[in-house]
Amino acid sequence: MYDSEEKKKLITYKKTKGLSYWEWAAQKYALKGHLLKAVGILGAPDSINIYQDLLHKKSVLPRLRKYRGNLLLDAGCGVGRISYACERLGIRVIGVDFSSNMIKVAKRICKSSDFIRASLTHLPFKDDTFDVSLTITVLQHITDDSDFVKAIKELQRVTKKLIMMIEEVDGPLNMPKYEINIRPHVRMRSLTEYLKRLEYYKISEVRSLNFLPYTLILLKLSKFFRGFLIRILPYFLFIANQILSKILFQDRPGHKLIVATRNFNEGTN
Repeated sequence: MYDSEEKKKLITYKKTKGLSYWEWAAQKYALKGHLLKAVGILGAPDSINIYQDLLHKKSVLPRLRKYRGNLLLDAGCGVGRISYACERLGIRVIGVDFSSNMIKVAKRICKSSDFIRASLTHLPFKDDTFDVSLTITVLQHITDDSDFVKAIKELQRVTKKLIMMIEEVDGPLNMPKYEINIRPHVRMRSLTEYLKRLEYYKISEVRSLNFLPYTLILLKLSKFFRGFLIRILPYFLFIANQILSKILFQDRPGHKLIVATRNFNEGTN
């Protein structure tokens, strides 16, 4: 997936002392207006990041329409692309991200949402502050296992309902092994590892979202199509994926959507 130029960029990042991956990505892409490059797959063709953005929004936003006027936590908000979409639905949003530069960009994009620089392992909110919390392919970027556990506990503490999109470790069609190895900010985990941490929640939905090896397809097509054509191909591929989702089994590798509701008979301490 990475061309030689992007590999050089990643090596440059590794040599940049004191700068986290996300601050580096924000400086290199987000602050210059390349939002999907900043939060998507480094070095991937734009078509792949466009597809992923579509997959994220179309999978999550229909489930959030009923929260108009309610308070939502966008945990790991990045450049605010999901916060902005929620804002347009009339949802009150507070976004949290560890990167100050990502927060800076999110504040530019979103007009009515609030953004706070904080770690998911220590959320600066009282218990049950939020009606719903959202985390979109964020927890896989917490590489330390103890911090991963703390982050999920914190999310359970501050919210009544949790919607998580994860990317499983067993998604080889969409996450080649060499890509996992070269990305220092990723720790892939199984669906089971996520579900067993939601000890205070009732799981109401676990849904597979990928039914096509979209990464491989778009990589192949990007060799033959350019410009406008390659930018509209993700939309046609997404429609095909949605059709397949209606006729194939739901248990597929790759992106998974988890919806869970707090069991108020249990505590979180």
